[in-house]
Amino acid sequence: MTNLHTNESCEVCFWKSGEFQDKEVGQLDQLLRDFRRNEATEMDKALYMQMALLQDRLGGEVHFDIISGYRSPATNEMLRKNGGGVARKSFHMTGQAVDLRVKGQSLAKVHQHALDLKLGGVGYYPASGFIHLDTGRVRSWRGS
Repeated sequence: MTNLHTNESCEVCFWKSGEFQDKEVGQLDQLLRDFRRNEATEMDKALYMQMALLQDRLGGEVHFDIISGYRSPATNEMLRKNGGGVARKSFHMTGQAVDLRVKGQSLAKVHQHALDLKLGGVGYYPASGFIHLDTGRVRSWRGS
């Protein structure tokens, strides 16, 4: 997994013997931090499970490129005011959302597999080249 804004990468096994591995989860939380303010939060572990299930559906060894993970309220408001199509009450602010793409996989295929999981929100942004995953209620939408 690589954060495209910081160029930081990590490859961790956050689930082992039926338990979350705190050190590895912390590494993921740091990777998905708000890079603009250098602020991390404890991300929703259900989001990491959702990403792992998506990875399995895509064939196992896939690489996520992270566009956005956690966003502080200040960053979210700045992006919203700048017309970035950002929700006022974004799940990114509570550590429950990620925007990503998968190296070597078509966005349409990744989107379909994410929908098939039926685990939270799935946004499809083909013009921007990413999908959004969150741990809210099951729903889907198409952005630009």
